[in-house]
Amino acid sequence: LRKMFSTIDPYARCIERIRATIKQADLEVDLYDDEQAKEIYNLSCSSGGKNLPEENRIPGEYPVMGSNGQVGTHNSYLVEGPSVIVGRKGSAGQIVWEEKNCNPIDTTFYVNLLDDTYNIKFVYYMLMAIDVRQIPKQKRSTGVPGLSRKDVYQLMLPIIPSQIQEELIKKCDIIKNKYETTRMTVDEYYLKIREVFLKKNIFRIVENED
Repeated sequence: LRKMFSTIDPYARCIERIRATIKQADLEVDLYDDEQAKEIYNLSCSSGGKNLPEENRIPGEYPVMGSNGQVGTHNSYLVEGPSVIVGRKGSAGQIVWEEKNCNPIDTTFYVNLLDDTYNIKFVYYMLMAIDVRQIPKQKRSTGVPGLSRKDVYQLMLPIIPSQIQEELIKKCDIIKNKYETTRMTVDEYYLKIREVFLKKNIFRIVENED
């Protein structure tokens, strides 16, 4: 068994293997049945960004996205927005939301949804709630830096009813707006998003079998 997240932090240890239910319109939905949990690569494709050195960029309307956010502009784009950018090197595991068509560079991954199971913004907040930044920190002891696509593929996400996804997105959007307009730190932002998911018992950390 690969216990990718079982020792990440006290929060992860507390919620590991939690089975939770949602009551919506008097209907109880078990979110965490093993038949329902899907590995993220079955629902989305984590693609690598493309090399776009500064000297090759032509200033334009499309953001150039690095592992910690926008690092420039270009006159064409690689990915249609909105998109979720995941830091691969540098700020590894950092999750960035970009509304516009953009250019993720080769220090990042970007998420392409393969079906309509998830709202792309829900995936953004879910990855923040899991706090993917912790994976590279755990790997430092092994001498393997950064975040690999395999690391992301080992994540499993439960199937969440669309109306619950929308409810969570609205709550998290309020926090996101406060983050963007106040002096909230990045760590505080991640923690507040995590708290929204924990209060709803929305996610669990799972073990993947070889």
